Amino acid sequence: MIRVALEKDLRVQFPTVTAEVKLSVEPGRAPVFVDGVFAGHVAEFDGVGRTLLVAPGQRKITVSLTGYQTFETDVTLLANQKFKIKTELTKVGVPTTPLPNPESQVLDQLKSLTASEIIERRSTGWHGQRRMRSTTWQYPRKTTSRYRR
Repeated sequence: MIRVALEKDLRVQFPTVTAEVKLSVEPGRAPVFVDGVFAGHVAEFDGVGRTLLVAPGQRKITVSLTGYQTFETDVTLLANQKFKIKTELTKVGVPTTPLPNPESQVLDQLKSLTASEIIERRSTGWHGQRRMRSTTWQYPRKTTSRYRR
């Protein structure tokens, strides 16, 4: 399995004069890019007191998420301007090549087995090693009361 993570670019300098961009985008887990640089996820810039601070001027804001149509907009921001982007990303079609489904592979394996092979595999495990059953003994709990009825 390959893990992919987006990290903020530490080389980006924070501007002294800023404009505020408020994002209200669904789904909130979508990453946000300003001029091609990752700025964070939508949820970080949505809600009370949460805004994306950017330098004034011409900016290209992109919200992109796998499986959804990318949203891009060019904005011209002035110093201390507040700007709001509200949109909902639309899902795109299913990929033409289906991903392998491990459940269907197991079902295909089960279809080719006989009942006695399935019983044997249940007792030995699907990888051939015999499963150990752990049994622990507990004394029955006394449930007597001081007050008899």
